[in-house]
Amino acid sequence: MRLPLPRWSWARTIALGLTVLSFALLLAAQRDVGIARDEVVYINHGRVYARWWMDLVERKGVANAKKIDAAFGADKVESGNGEHPPLMKTLFGLSEKLLHEELGWTSELTGFRAPTALLGALLVLLVFGFTREVWGVPEATIAALLTLLLPRLFFHAGLACFDAPIATLWFATVVAYWKALSSRWWCLGLGVVFGLALATKHNAIILPSVVLAHYAWVALWSRRLEWGAARDAARGAGGGG
Repeated sequence: MRLPLPRWSWARTIALGLTVLSFALLLAAQRDVGIARDEVVYINHGRVYARWWMDLVERKGVANAKKIDAAFGADKVESGNGEHPPLMKTLFGLSEKLLHEELGWTSELTGFRAPTALLGALLVLLVFGFTREVWGVPEATIAALLTLLLPRLFFHAGLACFDAPIATLWFATVVAYWKALSSRWWCLGLGVVFGLALATKHNAIILPSVVLAHYAWVALWSRRLEWGAARDAARGAGGGG
């Protein structure tokens, strides 16, 4: 017995097309952009981080305090750029190792920048998905394109830096929170996405204040509606008596 295949909608086609288009445009545009000052730091340490993870997988005896401190700079800021979270730097290093050194698909610099471009494309997809649920496909398409064409975001999404990735994960955290309001399972997803945001850039620590303020407002508004419904019910019962 064949199981029915899920229907492939036009909305999914548009979402996929926008994501692929965004990734391709961001990768193509960054080829004409020189190396930014911050990239030098993140790229150099990304190599070290990636090397440590590969050595760990290959069981080369790096899972000790001395090797970890030397790679990630837990005690000395100069030794491993320890003042910045490690997620994106690690992805920069692993991406360059795979795309440039192993597969030869990209230049060295593009290999480092590819994770940022991918997260920039993911932001376009997230904006499309969120807007589609709230308003519809036409509005979602416009919102996604406007997101892609934001000049500053377009520029930063082509650099091996943290600004575009944290924008993506900040928005992803807000979307996960929005879904968690109606699904307890999404509370787990919210925790995971927020953790990724914290591992990307320190300003993610501001996010709980935004989310908690909104949640408090939602809770108070819901309680107010419940009180109003109870009051109306009591009045109705009194009138009926």
